[in-house]
Amino acid sequence: AEPHDLVLPMFEETLAFARYRERLPPGVRLPLADYATLLRVHDKRSLGALACAAGVPTPETQITRDPEETGVPFPCCLKVPQSNSARGVAVVRSRSAVAPAWKRLVEVNRVPPGVPARVQRFVDGYQLCTLSFAWRGRPKGTLVYRNLCEFPSDGGAGIARVAVRHPVIEAHVDRLLRVASWHGVVGFDFLVDRQTGEAFLIDGNPRFTPATLLSLRSGLDLVGWSIAEAEPAAAPPGRPGLRTRIDPLVILYCLRALFPQRQFLPRLKLALSFLMPKRVSRSDLYDA
Repeated sequence: AEPHDLVLPMFEETLAFARYRERLPPGVRLPLADYATLLRVHDKRSLGALACAAGVPTPETQITRDPEETGVPFPCCLKVPQSNSARGVAVVRSRSAVAPAWKRLVEVNRVPPGVPARVQRFVDGYQLCTLSFAWRGRPKGTLVYRNLCEFPSDGGAGIARVAVRHPVIEAHVDRLLRVASWHGVVGFDFLVDRQTGEAFLIDGNPRFTPATLLSLRSGLDLVGWSIAEAEPAAAPPGRPGLRTRIDPLVILYCLRALFPQRQFLPRLKLALSFLMPKRVSRSDLYDA
């Protein structure tokens, strides 16, 4: 009824469009990798295999239908195969905590019966995320960024972020994109060990993420590249220090920071810092 030239999905409906792309009318472009490739990154089991093929380190991992019998030392992380915004992850510090934690993950994430758990070594580190674009396996640009805060505070979605440079992670992403023959936009999450500095791949997001505006400010025109009909030129590394934020959620974060909680003072200090205007910071919603 309303013909379109192109469909550009912005969240996890990406997977549905890719799987049923043959149902789109003839001539409608869908700038995505094929469904099997998307699922290879979205599913943590196949992502581990992809990382191994690309030579990208991941934490020690065991896939088991009986997570209580894990051989991974404690503390460790329990993960469901597919999730987003850290909702399918639980950190357990003793064997007695494994069964109730896994039961809750299964219920909350509606995991089908018989799906194995991923038990992963806990890495004491900080998270760095990426957002990239590749054209049929040829990387065109990668943004590395750090979430300044998340909402909810314990493992929610990043609502304020800052661009950084990390050549090792950029090289890891380059190999992942080439090995996967990736086409389109993709994000990866890494944990950097505080003691050794080693970066471990922990998750993949085969879609746009809230760092899209930050990517644009850093010189990566993800939307423009996605709608291009010919292969675009690669972008040089962006300038670190640029920031973007989701204002309504930042306001909620600041309000919650007023209430007593774990790490109250650091979170209150961070909340107060958002009240100070910064030339390098822009709003995801209100920036022209």
